[in-house]
Amino acid sequence: MGVLERIGSLFLLTVIYLLVGCVTPITPKISSYDFVGNAEPSVPNLMLVRRVAPKTQTKRTTIYGVKRTTEDVGESRFGNYHEDANPECVITGIVERIPRAQIVPTARFWDEVATPLDKVELSRLFESPMLEPLHEWNVDVLVLSHNMAFDLESFFLEMIAGGIYTDRSEETSSAIVINFRTSRLLESVSVSGATQTMAAHTLLFVPAYNKEFPAFDVCGVVAERAADAITSKINSSAPTILVLVTASDPHSATQAVAAASRDLAEGGDIEASKVLLKLTGETTEGLIELAESGDLAAATLLATYKKDFGPLRSSVESGNSEGAGFFADEFDDYSYLENLDDRENAIAAYMLYKRHKHLSRDEKVTTEYWRLLCNAANWGYMKAQTEIGVWHQQNTWFHLDQQSRDELEEIGVRPDNQIAYMWFAVAEARGATAAQLPNPGWRASVLTADERAQAEQMARDWKPGDCPSKEHRFGQAEET
Repeated sequence: MGVLERIGSLFLLTVIYLLVGCVTPITPKISSYDFVGNAEPSVPNLMLVRRVAPKTQTKRTTIYGVKRTTEDVGESRFGNYHEDANPECVITGIVERIPRAQIVPTARFWDEVATPLDKVELSRLFESPMLEPLHEWNVDVLVLSHNMAFDLESFFLEMIAGGIYTDRSEETSSAIVINFRTSRLLESVSVSGATQTMAAHTLLFVPAYNKEFPAFDVCGVVAERAADAITSKINSSAPTILVLVTASDPHSATQAVAAASRDLAEGGDIEASKVLLKLTGETTEGLIELAESGDLAAATLLATYKKDFGPLRSSVESGNSEGAGFFADEFDDYSYLENLDDRENAIAAYMLYKRHKHLSRDEKVTTEYWRLLCNAANWGYMKAQTEIGVWHQQNTWFHLDQQSRDELEEIGVRPDNQIAYMWFAVAEARGATAAQLPNPGWRASVLTADERAQAEQMARDWKPGDCPSKEHRFGQAEET
């Protein structure tokens, strides 16, 4: 191509640039799963980090037609490498959507809970000794976030009559949201947005075009999605939220779990089929057959995630009280409990207690209210035993009206932290996990070592029928 042709081509390109622009803004990529499954089988054991960890990615560069690749060190909006990570953009976005949210400072977690560590596995937050302070802070939600931006490619070309330069970078933010009290994964989302810069010049280096397409606010969008999941699935207008930073993309790691589960499920692994259903909504023939054969866990999963109630209804109609409790708990349908005797069926008693509590919509407590809860506890229902412990905690009584206090004292219920401890120990012996027991760290602060030992002995001596009792120490069982 001759000189005149080169000049003419560049002039034509310049005119087009100035009229219509050189590129179309890049549409952000959003990947999201609406998780509602149990976090233990669904979330990989992510590494939480105090400081921003360096990351590298391949960058493509073209100079005068010569292509080469280099390793680009990324940048994070959470801070510079080896500095304390500050996910301020996530926190700000959440607070904008949930103005009454109580945010636990990220630094407080590392200074008071994880010290002297700079990184910790996610699973340790659900175990002692890290679990107790998080309960004391009343943490409702964990938001685990990650942010990184890389230069992806650049192009540079100088000709006789002018030159062109382009540069493209991409920022990715991701987060997963976990209900800390139930260990349930609520949301996983990743958003990527690109920044594109192009410049051109004509003869004598006169600028012909210079424009930058600003990056999409990926961190803000991730924060909005996290906040929407919290407001829709956490029953609180002022939840306590702890935002932490992960060493790697938590959404990609969760997708990897889904892929691995899919492979195992296709090979006939029923447990993997359950995880796959929770993660992606996909079902396998093996899981469906298991549900139709009467397996309550499989039938419950199909009802929860696929709204397929057939197998669960069949199980309930065959007399499965747990299935009846599921309909009551998840769908407020108490029709299946009507034929169950609340004096002999723990689940029926507890669900009816919950219904009674919900319908009362206040802090009043009645004898019938307590009778149902005691029936469930006497029949060994762990959730009922835990709740009775809560009723005995002294701080619970501060929220009761005088009439409710009088009624409880009439049937032998008094504010007594030692009795509360005993009931928590009874529930723990029947399978309650540390995460299910309210504020376990309070035990050491309100009881002496001797009082704890006495309460533990009382728990070992406990037998069905010891709720309620006129005796302060539940020494004499009373028929309910």
